[in-house]
Amino acid sequence: LVHIRTDMPPEELDWLIKNYNTQVINLHPPTTHPHLFDYSTYKKMIFLENAGTLDEKEIKKWAGVCLDFSHLENYRRLHQEKFARLKKLLAEYLIGCNHISAVTGQIHTDENGSQIYAAHQFEKLTEFDYLKNYPMSYFSPFIGLELENTLKEQLKVKDYILKILNG
Repeated sequence: LVHIRTDMPPEELDWLIKNYNTQVINLHPPTTHPHLFDYSTYKKMIFLENAGTLDEKEIKKWAGVCLDFSHLENYRRLHQEKFARLKKLLAEYLIGCNHISAVTGQIHTDENGSQIYAAHQFEKLTEFDYLKNYPMSYFSPFIGLELENTLKEQLKVKDYILKILNG
């Protein structure tokens, strides 16, 4: 799983696929992050993230959805209309990969000025307990942690999330 930027030339994707056997690529939707290159060659392996506005017309052009659970949880807590709309899309389209970040008990402002609970830095493992609110069908075999903690701390998170997923 590779999360690409919308300004990465296709040659970089070729390199990642060749050298790292990349199977799944995630990309932000063009409605919020305009695509500077044509990625249609990779459309069967690109999943659009539920970042900003996820448009159904756009999803249809790609392999499906990259479900970022922290965004989903923000919608559940702060934007019920967006949450309901996304749940409907998740029932209709393939969830090919996931992102997981911490979700804190404190609302804060992100770099875009939005009010959120999600955080890329965690303090307690219980900041991942929100994942218990979601069905197993939302989880893909390809899960990326979006965390800035040390690798050692992230490995603890991985074990904690595996316990949640395995019941």
